[in-house]
Amino acid sequence: WLWLYPYYVLSYVVNCSWYNDIAHHGFQVEKKVNAVLTGKPVPSVRRRTVGQLVGEELYRVVLFMVFMVQVMFISKLPLMLGDIAYLLMLSWLYAYYCFDYKWTLAGWPLDKKLHFFETHWAYFA
Repeated sequence: WLWLYPYYVLSYVVNCSWYNDIAHHGFQVEKKVNAVLTGKPVPSVRRRTVGQLVGEELYRVVLFMVFMVQVMFISKLPLMLGDIAYLLMLSWLYAYYCFDYKWTLAGWPLDKKLHFFETHWAYFA
């Protein structure tokens, strides 16, 4: 089974690239449509350095790895509590993934994304 891991990583990288391209084009269309409807110019997105992007991505990977370990341990709670907590925590994770592309394309740094997610946790559940 170890021979599958390189293919998995390759497909993950390719899919992330494709999803990012699709999200980028969709976000650009949305910004242009909103600019036409409101009569305001298209706002520009603040660019971050490569070091900032890499640092945020590494932090995000570690953060979600720790979160998944927590989910794994919490799922072992007895009396269906583990199952309910597991479902809730994974729904938060998937909700974050759904909005992550939009927030990234809007130029939000990781701390702003996490703050928004933490303050609106009930919506994402």
